[in-house]
Amino acid sequence: MAKLCPNCHTVVRETANFCRLCGTDCRTVEQIVFCAECGARCMAEDVFCEVCGTALPSAIKPPHEPSAEELALAAKKEAEAKYAQGVVLLKEGKWTDALPLLSVGIELGLAEAHRNTGRCYEGLQRYDEAVACYLKAAELGDVHAVYLLGICYENGLGVKQNFVTATERYQLAEEKGSTDAAFALGRLLRDGKGKGKDVAKALAFFQKAAEAGHLPAMIELARCYESGTGTEADGAAALRWYRSAAETGDPQAAELLGSVYAAGRCGEVNDAEAIKWYQRAAEGGRTHAMTVLGDCYRKGVHVSLDATAAFAWYQKAAEAGDATGHYRVAECLAEGIGCEKKKSAALAYMKRAADQGHLEAQYALSCWPRLNKNDAFSWCQKAAEAGLVKAQLRMVELLSEGKSCDKNEAEAFLWCKKAAATGCAEAQLRLADLLLAGSGCKKSETEAFLWCKRAAMSGYDEAKQRLLILQESGIGVLRSASKSKNGQENNTTK
Repeated sequence: MAKLCPNCHTVVRETANFCRLCGTDCRTVEQIVFCAECGARCMAEDVFCEVCGTALPSAIKPPHEPSAEELALAAKKEAEAKYAQGVVLLKEGKWTDALPLLSVGIELGLAEAHRNTGRCYEGLQRYDEAVACYLKAAELGDVHAVYLLGICYENGLGVKQNFVTATERYQLAEEKGSTDAAFALGRLLRDGKGKGKDVAKALAFFQKAAEAGHLPAMIELARCYESGTGTEADGAAALRWYRSAAETGDPQAAELLGSVYAAGRCGEVNDAEAIKWYQRAAEGGRTHAMTVLGDCYRKGVHVSLDATAAFAWYQKAAEAGDATGHYRVAECLAEGIGCEKKKSAALAYMKRAADQGHLEAQYALSCWPRLNKNDAFSWCQKAAEAGLVKAQLRMVELLSEGKSCDKNEAEAFLWCKKAAATGCAEAQLRLADLLLAGSGCKKSETEAFLWCKRAAMSGYDEAKQRLLILQESGIGVLRSASKSKNGQENNTTK
């Protein structure tokens, strides 16, 4: 018995999985037999030939045996199919699985196979091997490999970092039509890396790449026109390029355009356009755009107030795994904004956001009613260690008063000092109080006065009032007529 290839109708052996001629999968194809009397093709389960009535099965004599040329062509097609599968795995980031299949492309003599193999090695952080592959591909005329070598030299991957060599590689690739290389040259010239800073030339490269449809170049060109980098500021030109980028269908570019219209960065605020592009970005999967839309509907900014719509957008972001989405849903459930109030569900969402590192969620849990005190303290500490100033101030409160933890005034003082160092006026005034009282530190009226003065200079009204009280009590001002031991007057500052 045998099987018939469903693609090219070549007869293949019963045990064969693929057609030798075209490489088609024949594993599920039904088996056939040939009538020895008339040569008619019959199904394997037939008892008699439907044409001449001869009893079956009988000896099979395939009507066609592939020639050497046909077998070679079939082998080539099979190799090309394997290489194509390797490219798919490469795009999926399955580097290890892709490598043996891409090596088939190297055997076929494909320059791009060397480059794609290099990309696999780069994904596996085997940079020396990646560079070797890029060099071979470049020798075979692969322009994109020349650009990738520039990336390696720019970032020191597999070679010593060298901006000049990177620039030279980019120039070679750009001269052969690489828009990626043109964009890279623009970046280096803008930042003054390689062969000096030249924002006008950088702009020209961005323009060239953008006009060829290079998305990052469109966005960078728009930013140049917006800020006046390498040219006079031109809001209309900036907006045109932001819009061109968004119209490519890229969700991130759509989100950026929405923010431009929302803030009126390149002209007047345009509520309708802002919402339109935020919505396109959200529909494209941008979770930040989803939460921004939720905020707009919740606060009535750019759109009419609609708490239900706000909650729906927050939910979409949360369903996509976004930390801010989880946090906003928790807020809504806790307060009944656009939904039924559900405290237990709100707590579950808040914990999800906190577990993802959302600092505001961690702080919220530190203040959550009826939450385990140890857990509340732990969440506050995490947010404080990550730099959230209000969490640092709460640590001062908890440690000073022994709430949710053992009382520790020295540690409270250190947290207050960290918060004050960020420029937070409230923390600076609180630090002044601790220094005046000597709470957790050595008492120092002079330092207290200086910290209070810093808080007052930032415009903090409470600090201004406290500063006047300190001055009236003689702290931080010159005291006259104080006598030294030898009887002479001595002016000192306390």
